[in-house]
Amino acid sequence: MSINGSDLEQLEKELNGISIKEINEHPTKSREEIAFNLFELATEKEKIGKLNDASDYYWKAFKLDEKVDLKYREKYFEVLKEENEKLNNGMINGIKKDFVPIKYVKPLELNKGEIIKLLDSFAHCEFNPEDEEKPVLINKLPFEVIENIIEILIVTDTPSWINFSLICKKMAFHGFRDKNIWSKLSGIVYSRQNYRDEDEEKFKKLIKIQWGVNNYQMLNERPYLKYRGVYISKVSYMKEGARSENSNSWNLPYKIITYYRYYRFYSDGTCLKIITIFEPKKVIPKLRKGYKVNEDIELINEERERISMNTIESPVDNYNNRNWFRIFKGTYNITLQGDVETNCDGPVEKYRFIDKFKIVNSGKYHRHNKLEWVDLGFYDTINHSYSSLNRDNEKDFIFSRVKSYTYQ
Repeated sequence: MSINGSDLEQLEKELNGISIKEINEHPTKSREEIAFNLFELATEKEKIGKLNDASDYYWKAFKLDEKVDLKYREKYFEVLKEENEKLNNGMINGIKKDFVPIKYVKPLELNKGEIIKLLDSFAHCEFNPEDEEKPVLINKLPFEVIENIIEILIVTDTPSWINFSLICKKMAFHGFRDKNIWSKLSGIVYSRQNYRDEDEEKFKKLIKIQWGVNNYQMLNERPYLKYRGVYISKVSYMKEGARSENSNSWNLPYKIITYYRYYRFYSDGTCLKIITIFEPKKVIPKLRKGYKVNEDIELINEERERISMNTIESPVDNYNNRNWFRIFKGTYNITLQGDVETNCDGPVEKYRFIDKFKIVNSGKYHRHNKLEWVDLGFYDTINHSYSSLNRDNEKDFIFSRVKSYTYQ
């Protein structure tokens, strides 16, 4: 949904500089309607890259109606649905067009039991060639060889195993219903976890009681840390000044604070942590063991160029770039229930920074890929005291896979 140029200009002229008093006394529109118009204007500004204007209009919209985004989304989908219905009927702007209507395929809504039943029905399928004149060479391979190929993919590049298993029905049965495959995967995943309790026999007994030999169910229910990627938390909040008494002005001193927290875990029980203003594409290549910020030639040259060109625009830019790339080392451990605790060094030598999380799912199809905050604190190594820090603005970590990362 978009606004044409003339309407956008008129809307901006109407809303630009409008005061709170004028909003409250508006003869034709309510606060919610004006909030909606402000949100529309903000989205259009964002589309053309005027992010400062967009941020200002978004902020004003939410100040008037905290649910304005939901109302905008609801209206947007209603308009989109009407347009799709017109397309399916061959109508555009009331004119009949000669083209094939768009067909939408509704995804299968199956529970786990139905999915398993569906996969089992593929057991007797055959490998059929796309070109009937060409042979299907994979048909000549024994099942043991196919199983070995899948196991290699699991070890070297797990997503490739999934893609390989989705090429046809027969391969889906081999890749997702073979118990040996799930046993191999669970062995890889859980053998690399750095557990807090070293009583392995106790673990084995608990695991056997709860899951037996059902490795598929265990992988779905038993939490684990992921190593071939990075956990990212993006924190963004608004900080504003005070409005003078009886003021109707929008012009408040405010700024948007944005920073990132990154965690990378290793199977040897160590981890790397960084808090920075830089986005993932700049941080991820540097988040590795052995990285030394003071030896980063590219970063040093970038700083020299900024200084020589006098491109420093704000106090944040004035802060040495290399300080934003200070990577702190630490250790971690995990419990069978998915509780994670990290112990890292930090900018103050006498403190050890202790973060505590709970591994949870971020959605129906995203298993164990979220670190939910439990506590953010530090330990004073001199006074031997522990304290918790405020984490009101903190956001949970979401796992993002990185192809170049390995288990080590």
